[in-house]
Amino acid sequence: MKSHLNPNERIQAGLPPGQGDYLGRQTGAEVRMKKFRYNFSFFEETDIKDLSELGGRNQDQDTTEWIIVEGLHDTHLIAEVCKKFGIHMLVKEDILNTHHRPKIESFAEYDLIVLKTISLDQDTSEIMLEQVSLVVGKGFVISFQETNESHFEQIRDRIRNLKGKVREMKSNYLAYIIFDVAVDKCHTIVEEVSLRIDAMERKLIEDTDKSVLQRVYEMKRELNFLRQVVWPMRETVLDMDRQDDNQFAENSLDIYLRDLYDHITRIVDTIDSCRETTSGMIDLYLSSSSIRMNEELKFLTVISAIFIPITFITGIYGMNFEKMPGIQSNWSFFAVFGIMAILVIVQLYWFRRKKWI
Repeated sequence: MKSHLNPNERIQAGLPPGQGDYLGRQTGAEVRMKKFRYNFSFFEETDIKDLSELGGRNQDQDTTEWIIVEGLHDTHLIAEVCKKFGIHMLVKEDILNTHHRPKIESFAEYDLIVLKTISLDQDTSEIMLEQVSLVVGKGFVISFQETNESHFEQIRDRIRNLKGKVREMKSNYLAYIIFDVAVDKCHTIVEEVSLRIDAMERKLIEDTDKSVLQRVYEMKRELNFLRQVVWPMRETVLDMDRQDDNQFAENSLDIYLRDLYDHITRIVDTIDSCRETTSGMIDLYLSSSSIRMNEELKFLTVISAIFIPITFITGIYGMNFEKMPGIQSNWSFFAVFGIMAILVIVQLYWFRRKKWI
């Protein structure tokens, strides 16, 4: 799971406000920008090759613009984009610092929304985390992604092909569906982790190998991390719905935000349920290990109990005395051996009756 800062991502102390460097994954790919401009009857898609093509904030209130910025490692380019759209330098610093919790901050002419998208690496099965920052204003949305992963391609397809309500609604609805897709991705990953836990629980019953316990601990750590990501997103939706000074104050979005809140709540409940399951799996592993150890100790105790009287008899007749009862008899060896065999049979019968073996 990619969730911790590496040594190259440490925050540098003492920098002036708004002068923070990029803290996130270094992909090496060039920053890509794209612009969607649309309303119900009009659509335009442009690949931005030069900053001069951006212009500035959309002044046409009859259309909505979606500026997509994929890649944050070119801090100079990000600063120029923010400058063209009148975005405060502290907001730019939040965009470049990809270790923020999900949140919403309202400003006079726009809102900043910080989201997290989660994906599963198909090669390593690791949970990959990426921050998406949205600047939402009247008639425009600017999305900043760490990489060029197509997390929101289905939204682009809706806009291109006039699917759903996105072309009928304003920029705040576009921000909402971006948020909704990010939550859907979280739900998919949580369900995948839940299926892994179910499979691991069945395996744990059959096998108490230490590697299984190690994997259970890894899953528990993943669940704790997922909860740290998803829980603040629920609080963010609440703030979007409750605040009266943001871009989501319109009553027309209330029902969508409540649905989004319920969706996140279900994800949190699933995560909590999985966390309880992993805790139970750890207890099950410890109990199974203890039971297996007790069974082994019981077996060894039975073996020891069988050999104690035999060892006692052989110890007596193994002493170096010349005169002992029966030692001169031709049948003494067979008699002693028979007595020991009878003792073993009686003990085995007794242990079996007591259900110790």
